[in-house]
Amino acid sequence: MYSDAASAEVVAGLLRSESVQVRVAADEPVPGLTKGFRVMVPADMLGKARWVVAQAQFSDEELAQAALASPGDDPDGTAVR
Repeated sequence: MYSDAASAEVVAGLLRSESVQVRVAADEPVPGLTKGFRVMVPADMLGKARWVVAQAQFSDEELAQAALASPGDDPDGTAVR
């Protein structure tokens, strides 16, 4: 479970880049009260998804930086020209 949608989308993007089908779902027990976000994959792709995420080993700082980056930014936060 991820605390924000952007972090969940970063992981989902990584999985998509490895041809893993993925869906991000909000854990919202009542409308307007979001507890977090889940990255969901089909059962038959779970092993591959776990392996891909384990290889990436994102830190919380890296997830936050990626979530705040604009499209076209490189990993250190400077614009690609």
